[in-house]
Amino acid sequence: MLQSANPLPATAVNADAPAVPSRSQPLSLDGISKRFGAITALEQLSLEVRAGELVALLGPSGCGKTTTLRLIAGFEFPDTGAIRIAGRDVTNLPPNKRGLGMVFQNYSLFPHLTVAENIAFGLRMAGVPKRDRGAHVARMLDMIRLPAFGDRRIAQMSGGQQQRVALARAIVTNPSVLLLDEPLGALDKNLRENMQFELKSLQSRLGITSVMVTHDQEEALTMSDRVVVMNHGRILQSGTPNEVYDRPRTRFVAEFLGAANILPFLVLRGEANWLEVSIGEPRSPAPARCRVAHALPRPLAPGAAGELAVRPEKLRLANPRPDDIRFDGVVAARVFRGSQHAYRIDVPALGQTLGVYQQATAAALEPGHAASVFVCPDDLVVLEAEPQGADAR
Repeated sequence: MLQSANPLPATAVNADAPAVPSRSQPLSLDGISKRFGAITALEQLSLEVRAGELVALLGPSGCGKTTTLRLIAGFEFPDTGAIRIAGRDVTNLPPNKRGLGMVFQNYSLFPHLTVAENIAFGLRMAGVPKRDRGAHVARMLDMIRLPAFGDRRIAQMSGGQQQRVALARAIVTNPSVLLLDEPLGALDKNLRENMQFELKSLQSRLGITSVMVTHDQEEALTMSDRVVVMNHGRILQSGTPNEVYDRPRTRFVAEFLGAANILPFLVLRGEANWLEVSIGEPRSPAPARCRVAHALPRPLAPGAAGELAVRPEKLRLANPRPDDIRFDGVVAARVFRGSQHAYRIDVPALGQTLGVYQQATAAALEPGHAASVFVCPDDLVVLEAEPQGADAR
């Protein structure tokens, strides 16, 4: 596959081109279950996607995200539950009766057709008269800033250009819902990062209800209005990118979305929305104590054990604040990451190593150097136990 020599410009989507009139509709999945033989792919999964929203289904391989997308598309049918678009039950309808557009990871473009013919394919399948297709195709080519590429063969297009052609083909029929299956997975890193902005810009401008499947955490956090984290056929957490990253509900969510320090604690006392805890090894001569907010379904009793999560960028090696908790340790390792130093700090009181990210403008500490790690209690997240039953929404 050809690739662009340089990243595409941020203006590769033409903001001045006339928009396709959106007929975007809300999408709902209610109590969806799906089994393949002895394997449960989805278990009582429910999800609401608002009109015009881009929702990313994020999780490891085998978590059920691709099965969910295939059920929405009509490539598979659920064993139980219902799928509705704008309140209309489409659970048992074939794909061509659902009013959907879809972009696949490999684009599924026809190599024997021109760019314009590829875009027009959906119009032909929808029964749009040939005399009317040209105007629709021209508008799409203008919108994706490829107005002079209509007569090109697919093999003559770069990876980023092919991705835009696939997107144009998916939306030219003005679908009520757009499905994106790892849409940027075939692109190299630089091009993929640029296309994240392009695709989100176009989706927002057109207001198309969209569901995207990805295993790429950065892609989900960058592009979506809402991230749905899945594992073992269930939804573990759903929220804005900031919410699921900064306030993960479980250890799996915390660690899957990025680097996270997990700190053990014991409850000293607590109420409905806060806990007073002792952090670290129970036998530590001077365990850190603090009060932390929580959103647990029910407060933990005194003496109960639990876990806290905190992101490495929330920890500091200098500039303590009055309410900070302090952990003394020794630098075990340091690596340079362009704008950051990434540290590993051995902390005896915790019996573990903390990951700490600091701006590279700060003076670097070398391995073996004593270091104090500071954290604000407000940045500590009390984690729930991993769910054992139906999905958590």
